[in-house]
Amino acid sequence: MCIGNALVDLLGEVDDTFLTENTLIKSSMILCEKDVQKKLLSKLVDPEIKAGGSAANTASTISLLGLNTGFIGTIADDKWGLLFFESMRKIGITPYLHVEDSDSLSGTSVILITPDRERTMNTHLGVASNIYEENIPHEEISTSKLLYIEGYTFDLPHQKQAVLSAINTAANSDCKVSLTLSDTFCVERHKSDFLQIIEKVDILFCNQNEYIALYETSIPENKSDLNKIEKQLPPITVITQSENGATAIVENQILSFPANTNIDIIDLTGAGDQFAAGFIYGYLNKYEIKDCMKLAINLASKVITQIGPRLDEDIKEIREYMNGANA
Repeated sequence: MCIGNALVDLLGEVDDTFLTENTLIKSSMILCEKDVQKKLLSKLVDPEIKAGGSAANTASTISLLGLNTGFIGTIADDKWGLLFFESMRKIGITPYLHVEDSDSLSGTSVILITPDRERTMNTHLGVASNIYEENIPHEEISTSKLLYIEGYTFDLPHQKQAVLSAINTAANSDCKVSLTLSDTFCVERHKSDFLQIIEKVDILFCNQNEYIALYETSIPENKSDLNKIEKQLPPITVITQSENGATAIVENQILSFPANTNIDIIDLTGAGDQFAAGFIYGYLNKYEIKDCMKLAINLASKVITQIGPRLDEDIKEIREYMNGANA
C-alpha cells in the first residue's frame, strides 16, 4: 500500500538561465499557486504530460512487476484527476482515491529539466493535499505487507495526522513501514517529525543529501562511524548516491553498490521512486539485499533514459531487469 500526493506532471526542457530568471532553485521542489504554474507553462514548448506523484510512481512499477498494489490519495473530478485515475486502472493498482467535485483542481507539477538532466519541480497540490484520516483504509493497511509513504505528505497538518494514523495501524499489525524522505527541503521542514517516527519505520529511503540533512553527519564508511548513529537508524536504511552508486545499512552492516555506467541520461525525474520500487519488490519477495539493490539500481537506471517518472507498460522489458537482479 502506498500513500502520497496524486499528481500529474507537465515536463519541459529549459536552460539554467530560465531557472535564474524565474527565481527557481535547481533540483528543488517548491509549492506554488496555479498562476505561477501557468506563467511557467506559457514559456514552454509542448510540455509532455505524464501521470506522476512520488509514491504513485513507485506503486506503478511494483504493480507492473506483479504485486497487488494499492494507492491512497485525492483527486478532483477534472481532466487531470481522470488522467491520474486511468493511469492507476490501466496497470491494475487498487485506487483508494477520494474524489472531490469539479470546482476543485487536481494536483499538478511543472517539472523543468535542465541540460545536466536535473529536474526542478513547481507543484500546485490542489486537492492532492486533501488526505484526511477518514480517507485512510485502515483495515486494508493492516492486512498489507508494506506501507510506503512519501515525505511530502507531512507538508500539511491534516495530511500528517492522516499519515501518522496509517503508520500506527501498520505498526500494530504485520505491515512493514517504509518512508522516503522526498527531498532535502522536505527534510528541513519536517526533521523533528521524521526523527520521531523512525522507530516505527522498517525501511528508510533517501539520497545522500537527505541523509546528511536528517542525521547531520556523513554516510558511515566503517563500524566506528556507524556506532555514532546506529541507534537512530531503522532496520534498513538505503541511500542513493547518484554516480557513486548506493549504500545499504542493514543490521549494522554497511554495504556499498556501484552505479550502472554508460547510461544516456535524459531526465532524472522518478529515479528515486523507481529505485524504491525495485528494492521493495525484492524485499517483499525475500531477495537477498544485494539482489534488492541490483534491481533497484537497474530500474532507476532505466527510468532516467526517458522523459517522465514512470516506466512504460511493456512488462516483459521490466521483467528483464527483475530477472537480471535475481540471477
